[in-house]
Amino acid sequence: MAALVLRDERRPPAAQLAACPATDRTRPYPSPAETVEGPPLDGRMVDELQRVYAGDDPETLRAWRISPLPAPELGGVAPAVVGTAEYDPLRDEGRAYAEALARAGVEVFHRTYEGLAHGFIGLFEQSRAADAATAELFAEFANRLRA
Repeated sequence: MAALVLRDERRPPAAQLAACPATDRTRPYPSPAETVEGPPLDGRMVDELQRVYAGDDPETLRAWRISPLPAPELGGVAPAVVGTAEYDPLRDEGRAYAEALARAGVEVFHRTYEGLAHGFIGLFEQSRAADAATAELFAEFANRLRA
């Protein structure tokens, strides 16, 4: 992820925003199996997108630029705002990323938005729940940018 690259280049941003992030292609999580069928993204689509983006080579999938969660060191990255959705095959990866950042000493705001699906951040005009979730994430992000 960009936060790791910028940290290593000694020019970290003031904050990072990760909405429905894909963070770990190295191990299975429960959420893809819970979203086997359904728009906008389901577990099968995640697997297909992975193959298109990174292939199936385990070594490639372990690279921190594909799977930042198992990176050797997560400390020192910018404060994080992580939003996950109840009906998202990436939900558990995002939650694990937020928890790992917190264990590494990074300031983290994380919320799983009940009733929402992957990509909710782009649906703020169509859904009051998505609008409220997006507003909260952006407000938390803005607070960290101002700090």
